[in-house]
Amino acid sequence: MLVGIALIPTLIAAQNGCPNCVVSVPTTLPADTIYLSDAAEGQAGTFYEADVSFRMPKTTTPVAANDPSVVSGLGISKITINSVSNLPPGLSWELNQSVFNPSDQTDGCVRFCGMPLQPGYYEVEVVVTAQIFVISQTTSFSFPIIIHPAVRVTEGFTMENSTGCGAVMVDFTNNVPSNGREGFSYRWDFGNGRTSLDENPFPQIYTNPGVYEVQYRAIVDTFGHVLTRVNVDKVSCSDWFGNRPDIYVEIFNPTGTRIFLSPIINDARTPVAFDMNVPIGPGNYTLRVMDRDDGIFSSGDEICGTVNINRLSNGQLRDSQMEITITMIHPVDTISSAELVYVWEQPKAPVLTGYDGAKLCKGDTVKLIADYNTDIQWYLDSLPIIGATSSILAAHRSGVYYAIHTSASGCPAASAPLKLAFAELPAGPVFQNTRNLLTLFDPDKLPQNYNLQWYLNGEPISNATTHCVASSGIYLLELTDNETGCMSSFSRLVTYDPTNAGCLATSVSDPLSELAEGLQLFPNPTTGQFWLEFTLLRNNDLSINLRDVWGTTIVQQWHRNLSATNRFEFDLSAQPAGIYFLEIQIAGRSAAYRIVKQ
Repeated sequence: MLVGIALIPTLIAAQNGCPNCVVSVPTTLPADTIYLSDAAEGQAGTFYEADVSFRMPKTTTPVAANDPSVVSGLGISKITINSVSNLPPGLSWELNQSVFNPSDQTDGCVRFCGMPLQPGYYEVEVVVTAQIFVISQTTSFSFPIIIHPAVRVTEGFTMENSTGCGAVMVDFTNNVPSNGREGFSYRWDFGNGRTSLDENPFPQIYTNPGVYEVQYRAIVDTFGHVLTRVNVDKVSCSDWFGNRPDIYVEIFNPTGTRIFLSPIINDARTPVAFDMNVPIGPGNYTLRVMDRDDGIFSSGDEICGTVNINRLSNGQLRDSQMEITITMIHPVDTISSAELVYVWEQPKAPVLTGYDGAKLCKGDTVKLIADYNTDIQWYLDSLPIIGATSSILAAHRSGVYYAIHTSASGCPAASAPLKLAFAELPAGPVFQNTRNLLTLFDPDKLPQNYNLQWYLNGEPISNATTHCVASSGIYLLELTDNETGCMSSFSRLVTYDPTNAGCLATSVSDPLSELAEGLQLFPNPTTGQFWLEFTLLRNNDLSINLRDVWGTTIVQQWHRNLSATNRFEFDLSAQPAGIYFLEIQIAGRSAAYRIVKQ
């Protein structure tokens, strides 16, 4: 598998709409190498646009450096980017090209763009095909794109993970913190039936699909109360000889300390205004309007009037000697914000049908059916199956299958995994014909637990390991592996030899006649003991197998470098009466002979 080659792509022109990517690879890269730049991270609900550049190998050498199973030094004539899947929902992509001739061009790029709908860690799956000479190899690989939870920032607060499927848990950050100071108050309405007066509320869970409006209000009352103006509307005091008074204002705090003294307005004509910025704290303050008397007849400044004020005082005030109007302000900053939380419906997981748990054999096909008709992607062993996007999948490979349905809102749901195991077929039961006796060419390849069935022209005739031919026809041997239930067969045309009726011949000239002469078995039939005798025409190795009609080995012998005349003794005394077969192999040639025990 050319694993390294697959790293190119993220890249497929299966969707368009993100054109004009820019190729940017390091200038220090070797010409024959594999390179892929990182995919930028994104954020759900925020527009994403990023280019990924790549360099593909010219030969299998850099591929072999990552995968020892690849032969190094072979030229790659073409690389095709076939498909991509598992992109974050909402993203599209476009390649600058999808087919490359590495001898001419190895650098390319892809642009991803769109609005990611769902946060998560996405292993983007890419399938590519590399052509080496006339052989094409297809492989796949994955690379990550990370989409962070959506963050929505308002004047008053920030929400993290404000979009999701089925249920989401949203974190809130207060953008107007008190930092421990007094004068701050808050109210949150999360849109899910819950409210809070906390500065930093707990995360909220939204369990039902819908659009929720989060409302926020912060009241910042840190400036306090400030007396900004005193209008002296009317006073009864006057200077000597009827002149108008020279007015000024003074203010005393609750402890009696003067905290404000205004300028003097000489010969004042009421109403007259005094502007100021005097902080007014808790308690009662004293405000006096004075007439400045400093003439030769003066006995001191005259009090034109006195009133008590506090933080709640405002408007017109009077005593018996004067009327004044004060302006008290209390600056309060109110910050109101609102933002939306989106929770999309989580689709039901696809339900797979079509497999009843029966044993499967290589070559079988299972029709898997998902209960969604659209927006389906099938997977095998965690990799997407190219082109498998309909509700029906013809499965013929072993592995774990599942299907993912993606809703229009980009919410995925995966079916329960379904494991299919297609057992290997048993080796074909090839048989040979020796003087009307049909025997297995290689009985050692039989499964541990098996069943054999012979057919003549389609009709069942026997279930032994061997069969004695009584007529010409098409003979078929069917082998069943009882552990897996899998079957294989072998058939051939067999012509009946009337000179060997009953398969009882004890001497033979073919196929061992060129290697041995005078081969005979005696006595046959036997009551127990019998002998095999022959003369080798030249030195050779020899193997002998004595089996019953079920193929069970009773005696097995190997002899090295035999020469001249040889004689071997066998004993069936402990075996039941019936038919047995002696198989002889010399220099790759073999023959089987029937022995009858009475």
